[in-house]
Amino acid sequence: MTGEAQIARGALTWSAVLAVLASLVALLIDGPRAAASVATGSGIILANLVLALLFAVLAGRLHGIAQMAMSLPSFAVRMVLSFAAVQALKGRPFIETPYFVGAFCVALGVVIVLQGRAWRRTPWLAQAFHPSSKEIA
Repeated sequence: MTGEAQIARGALTWSAVLAVLASLVALLIDGPRAAASVATGSGIILANLVLALLFAVLAGRLHGIAQMAMSLPSFAVRMVLSFAAVQALKGRPFIETPYFVGAFCVALGVVIVLQGRAWRRTPWLAQAFHPSSKEIA
């Protein structure tokens, strides 16, 4: 497993679990519209994380330097897709804005904290430049 996958795996897993739990709590508190709003807000953040992981893994398989070269364009693509998703949901009757915005912000914070924690604990540099990588072989 690549260093990027190790960093994202825990954040993706725990964020998905928390999103489901938050959706259930919102369902119990304020009904299906609140639950859909929480699930949608969290889902956009989780989809962004999955896309970031896919771009990083794909770039890593192409070449070691491709990861650096792809980081800014992949960020731009992911942000455009996130903004497009938010705009597409604007004014929809099944979205309650306070729940959506709260879930979006909390999910983003949780993902950032969990990835930062994993990044600190993962020897990703050693894995990226390990002699068994395609670049050296």
